[in-house]
Amino acid sequence: MSWKGSERRPEGALACCSNSKTSSAHGPAAFTIQVFSNLACNPSGYGEGKWLLASFILKTNGQGNAAFTHTLAKPVPAGRIITATATDPKGDTSQFSRCIKGA
Repeated sequence: MSWKGSERRPEGALACCSNSKTSSAHGPAAFTIQVFSNLACNPSGYGEGKWLLASFILKTNGQGNAAFTHTLAKPVPAGRIITATATDPKGDTSQFSRCIKGA
């Protein structure tokens, strides 16, 4: 997962039940990643969160990068979308990521 310019959207694909991407920051930091589900995607192609599926801390290294894999506790019902946000140590939360469909 990485930031897309000034839009502050996490970038990268989220898989149905696991995620393996990279986050970029400016130096070491601990981000709170929240993964959500909803019945439909916003017409913009970016998500909205109705149900919180997971929340976890992602720590970046000295260069501000972190690779991660996260497995959701329960499968996402077929047809629902998945999206995520990232919150930095200052409490600033990104916009929602692009939507993907659950399995």
